[in-house]
Amino acid sequence: MLRSIVGVMRALALLVATGVLLSGCSRPTGSITGTVSHNGKALKGGSVTFISTEGLVSDSGAIGDDGRYSVPQITSGKFKVCVDTSFLAPPTTGGPRGASGPITGAAPPPGALIPEGYKPSNPADAAIASNAKKFVKIPTKYKFEDQTDLSYEVKAGPQTYDIDLK
Repeated sequence: MLRSIVGVMRALALLVATGVLLSGCSRPTGSITGTVSHNGKALKGGSVTFISTEGLVSDSGAIGDDGRYSVPQITSGKFKVCVDTSFLAPPTTGGPRGASGPITGAAPPPGALIPEGYKPSNPADAAIASNAKKFVKIPTKYKFEDQTDLSYEVKAGPQTYDIDLK
């Protein structure tokens, strides 16, 4: 009986020691906030993505109407930084699509300035109009991990990383 109790105690001690060692192996985390601008003017929408160059988890944050973004928790390490606004671009092929093709007359034509006070009659057109107001064309290189020249090293704790795209 005594031997089985000693064996259980040893196994328990080994389990606790392993847990303590493994918990010490995790990387600290940080949080990042900042503003994204293009030629000095704040973007009004888009996303910022931090892609790990060390095989760790990548993370992203949305760019708000004021140009600010936030990544509340990210593992420390080295990252490539991508910025994307392309998903806000108005459709380039004739506006909204119905079952049989483009619906004509439902929304302003692509590339048209959206008049102040324009209120589309359906939610899909409303989303297109809202996004079109936020869209700013930025150089394509910032969208792709293998083309961007932006990089950042995340450290533990809160930090600020402002991005001005040229």
